[in-house]
Amino acid sequence: MNSARGTNIKKAVVSVAAIIAVVFFALNRIGIIDLTGSRETDVINDAVAVVNFIDVGQGDCELISLADGTDILIDAGNYSNRSEICSFLKTNNVDAIDLLVLTHPHTDHIGSASEIIKNFSVERIVMTDEESNSASYEYLLDSIISYDIPVDKARPNAEYSFGDCKLTILAPLAENNDLNECSIVCRLECGEVSFLFTGDAGNDSEQEMLQSGRILTSTVLKVGHHGSSTSSTKDFIAAVQPEFAVISCGSNNSYGHPHDNTLKRLDDVGAKVYRTDINGTVTVSTDGKNIHVSTEKK
Repeated sequence: MNSARGTNIKKAVVSVAAIIAVVFFALNRIGIIDLTGSRETDVINDAVAVVNFIDVGQGDCELISLADGTDILIDAGNYSNRSEICSFLKTNNVDAIDLLVLTHPHTDHIGSASEIIKNFSVERIVMTDEESNSASYEYLLDSIISYDIPVDKARPNAEYSFGDCKLTILAPLAENNDLNECSIVCRLECGEVSFLFTGDAGNDSEQEMLQSGRILTSTVLKVGHHGSSTSSTKDFIAAVQPEFAVISCGSNNSYGHPHDNTLKRLDDVGAKVYRTDINGTVTVSTDGKNIHVSTEKK
């Protein structure tokens, strides 16, 4: 082949490749194609699950609404959140709570539980044997007795199936004097999309889960202990590999949550972070393959 002709052909091939690359990059930028492999989409038409990370300030409260009509509530914020949580549930057409998971008896996780029990039909509660001497905990126990609600002690590997979705208890795995380390950790699986809810589980609990060999990989992570550096170890985050992370914390809270090193660890794995102190309530919808994230505050 003539060397000049060969050189021209090579130049043409390079030019065409460059044009294709530019076109693909442009299509990716405007959302027509996705070169990143992200599950995020602008619209979910047939949601199998909608998860609301409710803005309760420095506390936790998540509402899971499934396509079969099941409503699951994980934690119940502070007592001061009782009106807003009850209002949020009613606004979202919740008549009954099929499963109430109370990760541990700190007041910022169980504070409104007694009021929720009074205002909604709670079919079953999952909690640990850990106790507290707070008024919120005493009100909770009184309400459970008064309304005769069945209570399951959280046991690792216990599964709750609802239509196409499954909730699995992963922790606590060991006794600990620290109530945070005794938090219930549970994983919701809906098709190819999964959510990991960690309560206030800290370094000890995370290490126990890592050693247990349990499946931790999850699309969405509810970051442990409001983004505290006492949770979200590098190894744990690497195992979870979240595409999205939600931090539930109060604006200008006295603890400095979320801590910078936690944010860095999430950034290191490429997780897109949402915070209730900045974004307000965060809502994640999924069809079992893709997800759509919307926030109360832009």
